[in-house]
Amino acid sequence: MTSEDIKVKAFDTILEWSKQLITIASATIVLSATFVKDIFSDTIVYQGWLFASWILFIFSIVVGILVIGSLAAYLNTGDGSQLDVYKPSIWSTALAQGALFLFGLGTFLWFVYSNVSAHPIGPSAEKSSYEQLTEEVKKGFEQTASKADLKQLNDKVDHFEKRVEELRTSVSQAEVRIGKLETELRRHTAKRGRSRN
Repeated sequence: MTSEDIKVKAFDTILEWSKQLITIASATIVLSATFVKDIFSDTIVYQGWLFASWILFIFSIVVGILVIGSLAAYLNTGDGSQLDVYKPSIWSTALAQGALFLFGLGTFLWFVYSNVSAHPIGPSAEKSSYEQLTEEVKKGFEQTASKADLKQLNDKVDHFEKRVEELRTSVSQAEVRIGKLETELRRHTAKRGRSRN
């Protein structure tokens, strides 16, 4: 491998590194924006940390695009001997992208940690849900229905039972009719068979 090939390979490595950071930052923004309400369903605490991480990730993406632009500009010179990944415009933008990404990742992880701590997952969370359900059931038993409500409910049940009985009678009558039609069809088929013979 020539020194020019090595320099081009270094440019490719920085290009891939920058694209990976852009991809991870974009995915973190999209996924966290999409699922934050589903994961932390009650209330979100320290929401400012989430917004700060999004802003840092967005700046990381923008600076990453500048890194790619800087690499493309130097590669466009056409002189392989002049390629140097340590030129200030390349290393400074790459360093800025990496720092913004790391700070964004740090603030995002702090946001996640803060919310997981505020919303415990496990037996204690289940216990509080269980206690809440128990209280709701107790309240339901404490609130008794009035006699008028019970009478109305009994009337509806009686009406429903009468309707079911009517439907059973209709089904029985339909079965009898079907039986008669089947018998008549058999007689007619038998007559037809005898007349052909």
